[in-house]
Amino acid sequence: MVTRPIEESARVDTARKHVPPIPLRGIMRIVVLVAGVTLLALLATAACLQPSPDGFGTHQQLGLPPCSLQLLVGMRCPACGMTTSWSHFMHGQWLKAVMANSGGALLALLSAVISPVLVTSSWKGHWIVRRVDERWVIGTVVLITMVILVDWGIRVRQDSGVSPRTGTAIPINERP
Repeated sequence: MVTRPIEESARVDTARKHVPPIPLRGIMRIVVLVAGVTLLALLATAACLQPSPDGFGTHQQLGLPPCSLQLLVGMRCPACGMTTSWSHFMHGQWLKAVMANSGGALLALLSAVISPVLVTSSWKGHWIVRRVDERWVIGTVVLITMVILVDWGIRVRQDSGVSPRTGTAIPINERP
């Protein structure tokens, strides 16, 4: 009988085992394709727009009205600057994208990464990436939501005339 040292016998085979791809069938394949094409269309549309120098309002180039919340209350909504952010992102102006709407910049980045995966997976009939843990998906949604809300809170405070950095009043002639 041959004996082996404990370290060798306790060693776990670290070679990757072949995991078959997760198939996409029927309606799910169509849903994945539509989601991927929709994200690509949004990115392409954002690339065709000129980002507004105001940091918001780019969506008006699509014939949409100005922000209702801003018109009614005088305060920008959480989505204000989202289209501008996507447009800056697609023009390679990533810092300006974050400045327009941080959550929008994250969504544009996520869309740019995910859309080719969705379209290719649908085309091949199976996921081209391994299964994503639902906790990552939920965490990503929560993170982006929190970024959008914090970004909005900062903008509301700036619009109110209070400096988010010092908490003191900003003179009217120096407000954004």
